[in-house]
Amino acid sequence: MVMQDERPATPAGLQALRALVADGISVNATLISSVEAYQDAAEAYIQGMSELLESGGEPARVASLASIHLSDLDGKVDRMLGGLGADELPAGLLRGKSGIALARAVHAHQGEIYRRVEWSRLAEAGARIQRLLFRGMLPLDPALPETYYLQALVGPGAVTAATPDAFEVLLQP
Repeated sequence: MVMQDERPATPAGLQALRALVADGISVNATLISSVEAYQDAAEAYIQGMSELLESGGEPARVASLASIHLSDLDGKVDRMLGGLGADELPAGLLRGKSGIALARAVHAHQGEIYRRVEWSRLAEAGARIQRLLFRGMLPLDPALPETYYLQALVGPGAVTAATPDAFEVLLQP
């Protein structure tokens, strides 16, 4: 069983993430609600991995997740849209879309980060990419199906925190 510490993607939390990874401890970066916060978490992880490798540690023994809570983000944005007349166009078209938009943007950015030269040195030493964890997979909006986020985001390299029932529904023909 792999033990994993959790740290928020705040300035203090990211300093702790870097230090923990440098000490060989796996960390989950939480509270990521923007591409910039994800980039900061990825950079802290890469810096920690570099320090771990430089000190003679084993990068292959350390893992990290970057957590995005989809339904919380959608709930916050949808409440703001409600004040703008969310049932009217164009605000109504945006309801329930911010979590998926962020997840897709972060996933695209992840590819850019881990194609860089400094990461290739770490990967050759056994370091693993900081994986994305999509949490809050049940939509808060009762009009959306239980599999709303799964249908949009399940794919290679992603980790999802969904119920087994949701996966069963997704896999039905």
